[in-house]
Amino acid sequence: MQVLAVGRDPIMTRGELKAELNLILLDPVVEDVFNRWIEEERLALASEYELPALRLRVPTTLAVTTATWLYSMPATFQKMLFQVRDADADGGNRLRIHRELLTIEQLDPNHDETDTHVTDVAQQGGQLGIYPLATETLSLWFYQRPTALTLDTQSPTEIPSEFHASVLIPRVVLRGFRVYPELARSSSAENTRALDYWRTRLREGLYGSAHTGQIGMINTFGKDRPPMRHGGSDPLP
Repeated sequence: MQVLAVGRDPIMTRGELKAELNLILLDPVVEDVFNRWIEEERLALASEYELPALRLRVPTTLAVTTATWLYSMPATFQKMLFQVRDADADGGNRLRIHRELLTIEQLDPNHDETDTHVTDVAQQGGQLGIYPLATETLSLWFYQRPTALTLDTQSPTEIPSEFHASVLIPRVVLRGFRVYPELARSSSAENTRALDYWRTRLREGLYGSAHTGQIGMINTFGKDRPPMRHGGSDPLP
């Protein structure tokens, strides 16, 4: 069977993504969930890989006081707090970052030590602990959540445009096959509805292909190997 040419224009809006998915899956049942599936796969990609577009260049601020040691991370936070600076006039001192709140508990079990500036923070899940207590504004750098697409004219800008068709679409298609197994009726790798075809397409979209010379998305991040994945299911079911 002839393979459908997906994503001729690399810059795809949500509406164009949905139109391609309609042509691929040919099932009105799944059409109603495309918006949700696209959003969930965007969030999964952002969680699993260090997408450069989501790495903050300009920090988000967080006001802290001597009233409490524990704070919620900003709503835009997704993962990997990689830099925190205090409010020192000379550009801010870089704080030590710990990965468990227990570290702060051990530094100050009663959470009653105060000073002019915070020196240590611990980020675990959606919470941030500080030591010592201080009243100031911290600057935080982290990987942020992708901005939700609410209109069909918007595009998933956190994913390089040339990989909209080769990474995002295959992930949504494979999700469709997992939720509705009857969609994948053929075993031919040349059939656009076949699992093997879409698994291969996603693998090449992520890691590239020596056969075709295609460059994978993770290779564009300037790394010699795939970035460390941070949880989530295997992208190739």
